[in-house]
Amino acid sequence: RQSHAAVLARWQRLTPREKEVALLLAQGLTSKEAVRVMEERSADGRTIEPRTIDTHRAKIFIKLDVRSTHELGMLVGRHGLE
Repeated sequence: RQSHAAVLARWQRLTPREKEVALLLAQGLTSKEAVRVMEERSADGRTIEPRTIDTHRAKIFIKLDVRSTHELGMLVGRHGLE
């Protein structure tokens, strides 16, 4: 069990893009689905590669000390991260 304050401190270490990706993955989206959502939200119409999402996922897992998207989803839900 991790304290809420410790989780929030780790969450704040994520970049804004990593937070965006983390929230999408926590919802159960695949890398390809996350790409589609992020491209739709993008104002400049830039394309994003699924590999980019996978790179962000690896950094997110390290920074938040989680080992799966299921664990990430539970962490986000339990601590109300946004």
